[in-house]
Amino acid sequence: MLDQTFSPQSLNKLVSGSDVAKYSLGVNGDSVLNTITSISYEVSQESFKFENVKVRKVKDKDVYYVDDRGEYFAVKKLNSIIKKLYTITHSNRNEILKQLIDIINDGTDYKLIRADIKDFFAQVPRKSLINKIRKDSLLGSMMIHKLNQLNKFLIDNSCSGLPRGLSISSTLSELYLRDFDSYIKSNSNVYYYARYVDDIIIICLDNVEEVDLALNKGLESLGLSVNEKYMVINDRGPESEFDYLGVKFRLSNKISKYSLSTNKVKEIKTRVIKSIVDYRKNRDNELLINRIIFLTSNYKIHTKTESNNLKAGIYYNNQYITDYSQLAELNEFLRKSLTAKRGSLAKLVRLIPSSVVSQCIRLSFFEGYINKRIVCFSSKEISNIVRCWKHG
Repeated sequence: MLDQTFSPQSLNKLVSGSDVAKYSLGVNGDSVLNTITSISYEVSQESFKFENVKVRKVKDKDVYYVDDRGEYFAVKKLNSIIKKLYTITHSNRNEILKQLIDIINDGTDYKLIRADIKDFFAQVPRKSLINKIRKDSLLGSMMIHKLNQLNKFLIDNSCSGLPRGLSISSTLSELYLRDFDSYIKSNSNVYYYARYVDDIIIICLDNVEEVDLALNKGLESLGLSVNEKYMVINDRGPESEFDYLGVKFRLSNKISKYSLSTNKVKEIKTRVIKSIVDYRKNRDNELLINRIIFLTSNYKIHTKTESNNLKAGIYYNNQYITDYSQLAELNEFLRKSLTAKRGSLAKLVRLIPSSVVSQCIRLSFFEGYINKRIVCFSSKEISNIVRCWKHG
């Protein structure tokens, strides 16, 4: 039977390595359990309220996060229960990319629709979605109470739709679009359909206009719409290309090529610059070196499972690219950034010891990718490394 309480045992199962570091839960298993027991008592109280869900601007959009560890685990447990009750699974980015590339490489004639949902999280009607969950009567009274409390906090703080950044929002959005996904997949003209959060890709063998109409009508019925970036590719001419999930697809009747997308390259370059800018504040040589190592390498994702083989990084996040030219471009960008002689960046670089600069520019995105270089960082170290990229 599903434990719909905030018992210490159930909360402890949700603790990740990054949680321990971020919320200072303890130095060993016993101390973590003691802290979780205290959190369990706090969250289980009738008087418990959400008061520390905060918001910051990221790329001109509101992104929510939880500073308080009690409220964080309340949201995490609520999210876990909803996922299990509704058997919600999130799409795997790498699986989608592999399937899509396999289909393209197969050489079959097809029509392709690439779209993303406009202002996705903000447009999902939270009220009707929560009403559906109440009517389904799957959530226990304690969980419903916490969901109502979270909803009240969001109403009081003028949050439209689902709060981007909270784990529960991804789960609720998947629940909201479940019938839409089935509707598009059931269309006889659809050969392949995938959606990763708000990014949609559809491959049709025929009648692309009919599928296009179904896509727009289906979203409209949910109060959603596609973005202006929406495109339909009707053939694989020499100029056919599109970006999807961090990969640029260059379609050709001969050999299609796959490279890092424009936004992915921009994101990595921005992280290099933010690392240099943050050095001015902390003057931490080791941290700067670790940030460049992190960007140019791969690492294991920390979970509670000892047999975990999940990896991420420059190769594992981009393993399906066939054009490596951007990796060389990133190497050159790193070198030029750390040896800048003019402009505002040059003033920052002068603060960095030459020995540190030398260590950093010896690191290579290309070598990290080709050699699948793995580096070891603790959850606490990773949290410190990525901090300036999230908040900078």
